[in-house]
Amino acid sequence: MVEAILRPVMTRAGTMIVQQWKQAGIDAKVDVAQGTLPTRRAAGDFDTFIGWSVETWEAIRICPTSWIAGIRSSSPSPANRSPTQLARWSSPALDKIIEETRTIGFDDPKSIELGKDYVKLAVKEMPTFR
Repeated sequence: MVEAILRPVMTRAGTMIVQQWKQAGIDAKVDVAQGTLPTRRAAGDFDTFIGWSVETWEAIRICPTSWIAGIRSSSPSPANRSPTQLARWSSPALDKIIEETRTIGFDDPKSIELGKDYVKLAVKEMPTFR
């Protein structure tokens, strides 16, 4: 699913990905969600989706309470989660990192170590590529 005119760069990227998947023998097609994107995205009504994502460590450090609220395992059901957390990532290891982050200040050197832990976990579990 692509965003169409809302994000033409991501739409082009999605189209190129579909072409590559087809060349690799994967049955894929571009699903243009023009006008229906917010509803479909929030409901998880897609097999794969390319679009803007705020799933970065810096977002956690800048605004931990709003961003983290959408990715903790104890968050509401996927349909009710924040649209900034489209991968609906749920991980006990991530929960531990989040809880530690909430106990320290933004400028605490420990936040850099927790950020590295977050990146390693994100690379291992690839939540934005599922």
